[in-house]
Amino acid sequence: MSLRSGIEKHYVGRSGQLAAMSEFLWRGWNVAIPEVDEGDDVFVVQHTSGDFYRVQVKTATVREHNGRMEAEFSVAKHQIAIPRTPELRFVFCFRLPSGDWRFALARQRQLNELLESGRLGRENKRGQVVFRLCWLGEKLSLAVARAVIEDVTTFAEAWKRWENLRGG
Repeated sequence: MSLRSGIEKHYVGRSGQLAAMSEFLWRGWNVAIPEVDEGDDVFVVQHTSGDFYRVQVKTATVREHNGRMEAEFSVAKHQIAIPRTPELRFVFCFRLPSGDWRFALARQRQLNELLESGRLGRENKRGQVVFRLCWLGEKLSLAVARAVIEDVTTFAEAWKRWENLRGG
């Protein structure tokens, strides 16, 4: 990886993190970036109830392939396989060619079920699990080696847990 592409990767990652944070804020949840990165990108807090969530944000630029919008993500295997309290939540941010954002949200245990059953993706030499998520209309699928292997539409725009507390 060239120095420039490494720098660009940071811009892409941070833009997705800020887009996810903006979505939480829009829904009335407070957000904070931890001072030390130990795997949590964002802390999400609901002030009145005290609900607290640890969030890992992953961002990718979408490529079009056979009518699908595809994005490749990599997640450290230990973040998926080792449960912690409170449970880690993942937000996968997709930057579409139009400039719009799409999001997929999953819990650590959901990804771990896919990993343990061999349906999530492949592990690389750096201990990262690499997989592709594909949009076809409103349907979201998990793909491996160009083959769609799992419907994960339940992850698509799954903001239900973070209902709009602002009422708008």
